[in-house]
Amino acid sequence: MLGISLVHYSTAYVFDGEKSEGYKEDDQPDPQSVYAASKYLGEQELHKNTDKFYLLRLSRLFGKQGLSVSGKKSFVKLMLDLAKTKTELEVVDEELSSSNYAPDLAGQTRYILEHSLPFGIYHCSNEGFATWYQMAEEVFKIKAIDVKLIPVPASRFPRPAKRPKFAILLNTKLPPIRSWQEALKEFLSFTNS
Repeated sequence: MLGISLVHYSTAYVFDGEKSEGYKEDDQPDPQSVYAASKYLGEQELHKNTDKFYLLRLSRLFGKQGLSVSGKKSFVKLMLDLAKTKTELEVVDEELSSSNYAPDLAGQTRYILEHSLPFGIYHCSNEGFATWYQMAEEVFKIKAIDVKLIPVPASRFPRPAKRPKFAILLNTKLPPIRSWQEALKEFLSFTNS
């Protein structure tokens, strides 16, 4: 045995999404979609195969897009791209969630490793939470883009996988990470849209 620590990233989607106050690290997962079940299965396999792990849960990751052609655009980039051709956008004003700025997540991962924190589960989201609509509103406010936002229910954009109504991750084990609004402002200062 090499005795190497393992860092594994998972998602808020492992929870059922019914707790409006959010989820702590030790809350019992209850996945509601195939995607969520597969992420939870990964968590279970981690527990079965090593006790030297850091399981970090996150939600709504945003940051610089990867170079891979299959790399998915973040919601922030999608909103900026849509604003180039549309003056009005319908955005879901349900599904409260935490957000993660990729550099802040990397910083938390480094903090955990450098401080040799106890192995286990950590929630690593930026402070605060928002709906997609509230996040879009903040994007356009920061970038001073004049787009009319129309709040709509999630049913307006049906998706095959069930989305949790509340995907709020409560960080009870780590120092707080700056607010998602501060992180978003930094990210947008590097974005030419």
